[in-house]
Amino acid sequence: MDKHTLQAANTAIRANDHCQNVQDLLHGIAQRLTSEDPQAPSHIEQAPSGSWQTTVRQSVQDIIFPAEITWMEGDDLLPDIKFADRALDEIKDRFTR
Repeated sequence: MDKHTLQAANTAIRANDHCQNVQDLLHGIAQRLTSEDPQAPSHIEQAPSGSWQTTVRQSVQDIIFPAEITWMEGDDLLPDIKFADRALDEIKDRFTR
């Protein structure tokens, strides 16, 4: 994830009171944000450039596979925190079924 995406994920996770057991994730995000180059290591396939929402959509889809997310056209217009909440809810729903 790029710096902007890491910051958005960090903000969304911290703002969501329903997140549990996320300290390791938050620590990893903090480490990447304080490194000189917060880009993903070279051995990780980079998502095509574009909006951060596109990157988040693909990442969430990869996490919850084989389930699929039905994103709506207006989701890109949601405030960042609501978009991030939606993505986190999809992951939570997938693993609590």
